[in-house]
Amino acid sequence: MANTLKFPWIADYLIDVAQTYGGNFIGVPVHEKGKKVQLVKFLTYQTSSADDCIWAKVSDKFNQIPVCFTAKALQEYEMLNLEDSQGKRLTAQNGAVVSIKQFQPVFRRIPVGENIQKMTKLETLALDVGSVSIIGSAHEPMFGSPQDLQCNESLQTWMEGLREPGGGGNVLKLRKEQQSPAEVADSGSVEPGRANEVKTSEPAIDTFVTVSRKGKEKAKQDVTPGSDERKKFNWDPYTREREPMFLRKRKNKMILAQLDELSIQNSTSNAISMEGLRRPYSNGGSPISTPKRTRKNASAKQHWSGGEWTNDADRVAAITIHATCYERWSLITKLSLVSAPELTKQLSCRFC
Repeated sequence: MANTLKFPWIADYLIDVAQTYGGNFIGVPVHEKGKKVQLVKFLTYQTSSADDCIWAKVSDKFNQIPVCFTAKALQEYEMLNLEDSQGKRLTAQNGAVVSIKQFQPVFRRIPVGENIQKMTKLETLALDVGSVSIIGSAHEPMFGSPQDLQCNESLQTWMEGLREPGGGGNVLKLRKEQQSPAEVADSGSVEPGRANEVKTSEPAIDTFVTVSRKGKEKAKQDVTPGSDERKKFNWDPYTREREPMFLRKRKNKMILAQLDELSIQNSTSNAISMEGLRRPYSNGGSPISTPKRTRKNASAKQHWSGGEWTNDADRVAAITIHATCYERWSLITKLSLVSAPELTKQLSCRFC
């Protein structure tokens, strides 16, 4: 019966759900078609008619996942399969190959099992199963060496995100949206059913990665540190910081708090020396130094003209304004919401 489980599907199915629906389990449709699994172990038993579900672990020979056979599934099994199963209850079919239908993923705590009346400390991925039918005989040995879901790097990342508040369950969905077409093509060349295996070497066949390699080389060129400071501000998928949305929101919230604090501070406390004062970027986006300034007649009209100050008071006032302005500039550019030229136009400081 081991040959019955030809195609591992559990990891591929869950990763597809994560990339499509993120943490919105309510939006995931019920899977109507049957999938074959082996009953590995029962975590709970139906001790009375009051028990409305039974928990077990099932395997596709590569991965194992907890499942909850709902009251509907148990009633259907008793009506349709009890006679064919020689009067055996579902819990007596340990080791049998079964077909599950009408299932849907959930993220919750599950029973510990081993006759321990406790739930796990952390939530985990599981399936709510609405229909089950027996295919093979019971008490078969375990097929293959199935691993728990946390052994899969992608699923472990998804579960960690689901446990975090603030939309962390969308981590795989956002990661897929940020992938370039070349990377998507490269990820699509993975052998079906091998999503749980981690790549440890370069692909042996160049014909499958020719396009992907070009895309990866372009990405590396675009994000090389120090190659061109102006690329930091380009709205480009290669240069955008790839991190989960909830982490990006948390960082932006901290930066906005610093901006609020800076706005209520006394501007004179933020003054910086003339020697350290530099104009960060020109309107074109290139970093340049501050033009030289010389003091002229103190009685002349106060203004900034041609790179020269005409009055000490005007000079000090401009430095004080620019100090706060420069700090705001530095903080706002970290938000990656506007480019350097756009930001420079919005600043009212004459020095900028």
